[in-house]
Amino acid sequence: MTDRVPSPIPLSRPMFGAEEEAAVAECLRSGWVTSGPRVAQFEKAFAAMCGCEDAVATSSGTAALHLALWTLDLQPGDEVITPALTWVSVPNLVTLLGGRPVFCDVDPNTLSIDLDDAARVVGPRTRAIVPVHFAGRPVDMAAVHAFAAAHGIAVIEDAAHAIGAAQAGKPIGSHSGLVAFSFHPNKNISTGEGGMLTGSDRKRLARARQLRYHGVTRDTYRRKETSELPHYDTLQPGVKYILTDIAASIGLCQLAKLQEFNAARARLAARYRAALAPLANRLWIPSDDVRAGDRHVWHIFAIRVEDRDGWRDAVMQGLIDAGVGVGLHYRPVHQMNWVRERGFERPLPTTEAIGRTILSLPLYPGLTEAQADAVVDVLRGIVLR
Repeated sequence: MTDRVPSPIPLSRPMFGAEEEAAVAECLRSGWVTSGPRVAQFEKAFAAMCGCEDAVATSSGTAALHLALWTLDLQPGDEVITPALTWVSVPNLVTLLGGRPVFCDVDPNTLSIDLDDAARVVGPRTRAIVPVHFAGRPVDMAAVHAFAAAHGIAVIEDAAHAIGAAQAGKPIGSHSGLVAFSFHPNKNISTGEGGMLTGSDRKRLARARQLRYHGVTRDTYRRKETSELPHYDTLQPGVKYILTDIAASIGLCQLAKLQEFNAARARLAARYRAALAPLANRLWIPSDDVRAGDRHVWHIFAIRVEDRDGWRDAVMQGLIDAGVGVGLHYRPVHQMNWVRERGFERPLPTTEAIGRTILSLPLYPGLTEAQADAVVDVLRGIVLR
């Protein structure tokens, strides 16, 4: 019987402190709580962090991805390539926009997109490819862009895991026309809910900004800042995906702590790796090897157990029963019911094997070394029994 940890250890926990509390209070007292000056300031600061000229704040990471994909103007039958080892956002959104998600496999060592497999499914209706910076490890964007250029398709980066990451010496967020980030509570920084769209394509970013607020010519804050009459026009049908100033006030504080947070994640990941090394014959342990100029930001610490029927779920249950939070990143999207019902599924042997064996251990800046050691002790007791 595996001993319980002294107190429950969550899988993830946002790190809010006195600075965030004070910033929210100041925002509330200001009387301006919807999208306004703090959102504009957050966008400017985030763009600077990414090495971009512009950024568009959104109500969620999914909203950012939606706006990015929307600017492709997908037609029925148009295809978007995405790895199946991901959250359901991109396949859902492509389908809702009238397109067809096409799934590809991943590299078994990095869990990032397998471009060799993507080459097997690219075709005349392919409009874009969406690489995922899985767990905060940056994808080789030069290879992705070479692939996209060869096939005349767009690149949209899913950087939900990669806030603060870098590739080839450049921050993630500056390599492609559009790059989507998430500020969900389990991400490297959080605004509660929220997202950001960055990139080098100023025209599509401007369109995303307009789509974000009903497709109108100017929002309430911009109208307030001028002495003009409050006339406006609607240039295209849009949605309401704005971030609030309350959330942005938290985001500004979080952004100032990003390097500290990511350094803590890296230290904890190194501690996990060292402690789990003796179990390497029973577990797949993520590597910390990255290309020169790359920075891994360890959004999650995903391991893989032996590929035995029901074993991954038994390990997860053992951890849960001992008071250790666990995650499943991810159940392969191409095996979801709605994907199969629409005929989108194709064999992806590497992704399917990963989907049977993967689980995530607790990892967040507030996790103590003693807690990380306790997680390892529990896991060791399960896999060696």
